Amino acid sequence: MAVVSNLCFGGDTAPEDAVIERILTYITRKTSSQGLSASERLQTKQMTVFDDLVDPTPVVRSFLLKLLIHKSDDHVQQHLEGFLEQAEKLRYQQTLNSGILQFIVMVTQCLEDQLHETAAMKDFDNEMKMATKSLSIAYQYIESANIDMVKLRNIANARFGLMTVAKYLHMLVIEESIMKSSVFTKMLSQARDLIEIENFDWPKKFLLKQLCREFGTDSYHRICQSGKTPWLSIEEPTEKVKECPDRYVVCSLHYQKIRDMVAKTLLGEDVTHLESIMTEMASPLNQMHLILAIHHEVTLKYVQPDVQQDQALAKAVENLDIFADSTESISNIDLHKLLQNRFGQRTHLLNFQPGQSLRDQSILCMLFHFSLVLRNCQKKKNFLHPLITMATNPALFTDTLLPTMPQDDVEKMKQVILENIEKDHQWKNVVVYRCPNGHPYFIIDCGRPTTDGRCLDCGLRVGGVGNKLADGNVEDPGIDQTKTGHILGDANQRPNISTSERKLSGQACTLLRLLTHAALLLGCDVNSRAVSSMVQPVVQDVSQFFWNHIQKDIDQLHRCVGKSVDDVFLIIHFIFHQISDGTRGVDTPQNPVTLSTKEERENWEVEFTSTFISPVLQDLDNLLQMLNDKIIKDDRFGQDKLLNILYEVDTTHGQSIENLHNIPDVWRYRSRITLDHFLREFQLQMENAKKKNCNLVLRLFQSENYYLQAMQYIPSILTLQHHLMLRYRRRLDRSEAYKITIKDIIKTESHSVNMQELFDDFAAAWECVKEKLLDYGCWSLHGGLVRLPQEFRNVKITPDSQLAILLPSTTGPGLCSYILLEFLLRKHNEFLDRYCAVTQQSGVPEVPVKDLKANHLVCYHPDKDLLPLVLANCNYSFKLGEGTKVEYDFDGFEHQLKERLLQAKSKVHQQSGIIPLETMLYRADTASALVFETLRNKVKQEALSPTVRLQVSAELRASLPDICDSIDNLDIAVCFLKSLGDDGSQSLQQFMTDVLKMKQTIASQKARQMCRFKHVQSLWLLLNLEKSQVLATHNQDAFDNLGPDMRKKLSDAQTNSLVRFCRHQILNKLEFVLQEIFDCILLRIAQPQAHYDEDTRDQKDMSLRDIMLGNIDSPLYDLDSVEKSVMEDITDFPDDIKGSQATEAWLTVYKEIEDMRRQTL
Repeated sequence: MAVVSNLCFGGDTAPEDAVIERILTYITRKTSSQGLSASERLQTKQMTVFDDLVDPTPVVRSFLLKLLIHKSDDHVQQHLEGFLEQAEKLRYQQTLNSGILQFIVMVTQCLEDQLHETAAMKDFDNEMKMATKSLSIAYQYIESANIDMVKLRNIANARFGLMTVAKYLHMLVIEESIMKSSVFTKMLSQARDLIEIENFDWPKKFLLKQLCREFGTDSYHRICQSGKTPWLSIEEPTEKVKECPDRYVVCSLHYQKIRDMVAKTLLGEDVTHLESIMTEMASPLNQMHLILAIHHEVTLKYVQPDVQQDQALAKAVENLDIFADSTESISNIDLHKLLQNRFGQRTHLLNFQPGQSLRDQSILCMLFHFSLVLRNCQKKKNFLHPLITMATNPALFTDTLLPTMPQDDVEKMKQVILENIEKDHQWKNVVVYRCPNGHPYFIIDCGRPTTDGRCLDCGLRVGGVGNKLADGNVEDPGIDQTKTGHILGDANQRPNISTSERKLSGQACTLLRLLTHAALLLGCDVNSRAVSSMVQPVVQDVSQFFWNHIQKDIDQLHRCVGKSVDDVFLIIHFIFHQISDGTRGVDTPQNPVTLSTKEERENWEVEFTSTFISPVLQDLDNLLQMLNDKIIKDDRFGQDKLLNILYEVDTTHGQSIENLHNIPDVWRYRSRITLDHFLREFQLQMENAKKKNCNLVLRLFQSENYYLQAMQYIPSILTLQHHLMLRYRRRLDRSEAYKITIKDIIKTESHSVNMQELFDDFAAAWECVKEKLLDYGCWSLHGGLVRLPQEFRNVKITPDSQLAILLPSTTGPGLCSYILLEFLLRKHNEFLDRYCAVTQQSGVPEVPVKDLKANHLVCYHPDKDLLPLVLANCNYSFKLGEGTKVEYDFDGFEHQLKERLLQAKSKVHQQSGIIPLETMLYRADTASALVFETLRNKVKQEALSPTVRLQVSAELRASLPDICDSIDNLDIAVCFLKSLGDDGSQSLQQFMTDVLKMKQTIASQKARQMCRFKHVQSLWLLLNLEKSQVLATHNQDAFDNLGPDMRKKLSDAQTNSLVRFCRHQILNKLEFVLQEIFDCILLRIAQPQAHYDEDTRDQKDMSLRDIMLGNIDSPLYDLDSVEKSVMEDITDFPDDIKGSQATEAWLTVYKEIEDMRRQTL
C-alpha cells in the first residue's frame, strides 16, 4: 500500500488514465451474465487482489478507492457511475444483492472519510460551516430513488454532518468548551430539517447513536434536557427521571432470574417466590446478586421526585422488609437500610438523590457493586486487603502507601546509573541533587557541578559552574521522600490524559486508581476522619474530593481506551464480576497485603493488574461485544427505545437497494480507523508483549505523539511571529498591543499572509499543550527564568484576545507566544535525542531557529501524513451488521515511520542550553537600557543643566501629544545614533532635519536650540518623565509599557514610611529624587538580566534605595553640585521598598510633590 501510495499518488497531479483503470480492476471486476454483455461490470471484486482466493479483508479495495477519490475524483466517479448503473440491473438477484450493498457501504464510507479528512484541516467555525453545507445538500437530495454517486455522496454528507453536529453539541452543552454562535445555530437548524423529514427517521437514529456511542447516554439525555434540541428526544416529555441501565447483567443469568423475581414482588407477587428461588440457588454469589437486584429495582427508584407517593413501591418495600426480617444478614448488608436508600450512613453522596443524572446514578451503582465485592471475597481477602481495608476500616491504612500514587525513585535510578557506569569501567560516583522545586538530577564523575542546564520537570536552572551550585539547588540528603496517603491534589489539577506509574500502563494505572478512589470514598462512610488524614494537602470535604477524582478517572478512561462512558462502566462492572468470580483465582498470600514498602506496593499492583485488568484490556473490543450481547438478550432490552437504536437490532434482510436511504446498514455506527485507534491498539498489545525490547521506536513515538502532533504548527507559529514583528517592530507601544485585538490584525493584515490560518494554528498548538505550560519555566538569554503570568495560565486564546499575546516577549502577555514556541522546540530536541539513543545513532545536525523549516522538524498531520501509513498496515474483516475487526502490522508501520517521518531531521541550535528566540521590540524598548548602553559606548553622555530642563518642561507640560510625538521622533534618532556614533557636540536638531530629513523633531524650542548628541539620553529621560507626570496628573497609567513584575504594590507600612521621608525634604530635592527613581526604573531596574552572569543580580529584588545610591556612585553621566548634595538624603529613603515596587514609589513621591506645589501657590 505504501508503494502504491508513493509511486502512483505521491505527487500533486492524478496518475495517468491507464494506471487509474488498472487500479479500478482491483475494486470491481468485469464478468458476464444472462442478458448482459461480457464487458459490463456486474460483480464487486472479492475481498482480495487475487482471483483465485477469497480473502475477507477489504482494506485493499477501500484504501485504493480512497487514494483514487483524492487524486482523480472525476475519473473515479465516471467509473463508479457505470458500475452502479449495472448494479440496478442486479438488484433483483438476491445472490448478488448483499455483495453490491457491501460495496455501496464501502464507497459511502470512503466518501465520508474524505469529508472528515478535509474537515480536520479546518477550525471550529469552518468545520461547522462545512457540516451545514453537507446537511443542506443531503436534505435536498437524499430521498432520490436513483442508485448513483449523487445518492452515495448525499448519504456520506448526511453522516458526516450529523457526526459533526454530535461533536459540537457535546462540546457546547457538556464540556462547555465552545460558545453558542450563529454558525452553530445554523448548523443545528439544518440538522433539524434533515431529521424532521417525514417518514424518514434514520438521520435521527444515526445522530442518537453518534452521541451515545461516542460520549455516553448521559450526554444525550443532558443535551435533551438543556432545551436546545427538543426535536432530538425520542420519548414524550415526562417528569419521570430516566434511570440508568442495569449493568449488573454482566454478572450472570442467575442475576437476571433473581432480579426478575424482585421485580415481580414490586408488582404485587408474594415474597415467598423470592424465598424459594433463593433457596434453590443458595450460594454467597447469588446472595450478592439478590442485593444487587434490590439495589437496582428498589433503591434506584429514589431518583424519582415522587418516590414518597409511590404506594406500590411502599407496599413492595414492606414485603421485602418482612423478607429481610426472616433472612439472615446477606452479604454483610443491612437490607432495611438499603430499601430506604440509606446505604450511605454518614456520606450522603452514596445515596440516590431525586432528579440525579444518569452518570451520577451509574457511579453510585458502580460504588455499590464494588462495596459488595469487597465485603464478600473471603477467598481473596488477604490479596485484596488494601482495597478492603480502605473501604471498611480506613483507620488501619492512614500511614500506608496507596496504590498508583507517585513515589521517590531516586535511589533506584542511582543504582541503575551505577550499574551502567561499572560496565564501562570508568567513573563510579553518582551524586544526587535537587532543583529549587525538589526534582532530582544526577552528576557523575567528581559529583560536583561544572555546567548548568534545565530541570526536565519544571524548567528551573540546575547544576552550576565552577563547582558552585546554582541558587536554590541542594544536594540530596539521601532520605527517601516517598509520601504515604493520597498525594495527587485536587482532581482539577490532574491532566486530561492518563499517566503511567512504575510498571503500570496509563490505562491500567487509571483503572486501578479508580478502584483506589472508590474504596476511599466508601471508607468515608465508615471513618471520614481517618480517610481525611490520608489526603495531602488537607481538604475540607473529603467525600466530595474523592467523588471528583472518580469523575476524573472515568473521563481519563473514556479518552485512553477510546470507548464511550457507558462502555467504561460496563468494563468496570465486568472487572468487579471477575474479582467476585470464584473460578478466577490468585495466589493468596498467607498474611494480608499491607503495602508497607515500595517493593510490596509495586508487586501487588503488577499482580492485581495482570490478574483482573490486563485480561480485560487485551481483547477489549470482543469483550464489549460480548457484554453488549448480554444487554441485548436481557428481557428488559426491548422496553427501551434508546437501547434498541444503540444496539442496532434492525436488519437489512429483505430490503431492496433501490430504497438505499432506508436500509439500516447504510446508517450503522462505525469507529473510524484513525491514528489514535492505531496507537491505542499498539499500547494494549505492548502491555502484554513477551518481548519488552521490541518496537522501541514505535513505543517512543506513541509516548510522545500528543506533543509531536502539536509540532506541525511550529512553522506557522514562526511565520506568524516573524510577520507580526516585521510589521510592528519599533512601531508599537505595549499599551497599544494590549488594546488591539487579534481579530483587528486579521482584518488588516490578511492581504500579505493568511493571518486567519496562522492564528488558527497558533491557537490549536496552545490548546494542545497549555496544561503542560502551567508550571513550565524556561531560560531566555536576557530575561532569565520566565514562566507564564498567572492570568494567562490555561486561558483560551481567541480572536478577541489582545495582540500582545502573539508578540513573543520575556515579560507580560507575550510570554504565551514565547513559552509556547520554546516548549515545542525543546520537546522536538528531546524527542530526537531519545530517538538517537533508541536507534543508536551518534546524533543529528543542528540549525538556528531563524533557518528552521518544516523539513527539519518531526511534524505531521495525523490524517494527511500518517493515516495512509496506518491504512497500509492494517487488515480488517467486515461483515454487514457485525461491525469491523481491525488488526495492525506494527513492525511494518514502524519501518515506514522511520523512513517517511524520522529520517534527516535536525535539532534546534541551543546557546548555553538556551534556545535563542527572537522577541518583540516595542517602541519604548528601542530607547531602553540596552539601547542607551550601546549609545554611551558610541557617544559620551552628559546631563542637561537644571535651567534647560526647567525650560523644556515648561514648554512641553501642557501638551501630551507634543510630548509623545517628540519621544517617537527621538527614538528614531537614537536608533541611528547608537549605530553611527559621532562627536557629542553636534547639534541634535540639525542631525534630525538635515540627515534624517524629519519635518517634525522636538516640540520644545529650547531643546532644539541647546541639545547636542551628548544630551540625547538626558533629553529622552526628561521627555518620558514629563509624559508620566502628565498621565499621573490625569489619573492615567504612567507606566503603561512596563509589565506586572515592575508594578507591585506598596504595603500600608511602606507607603507611610515613604510619605514621612517625602515630608522631611524640600521641594527641589524631592523633585530630584523623583527624577532619580524614574531614571533607575527605565535604565536600571527594567534592564534584562543575563542568567549566566553569576555576578549580576536582578534589581527588581534589590532595595530601591540601594539602586539609587548605586546609580549615583556609578553615574550614567556627570552629576552637578545640586544632585550630589542629595546623596545624603537618599540614604534616608526607606530601605524595604524593592525595585519591583519602584513605579508605585514614584507615584507616591509625585503625589507628595503635587501637594507641596499646591501649598506654595
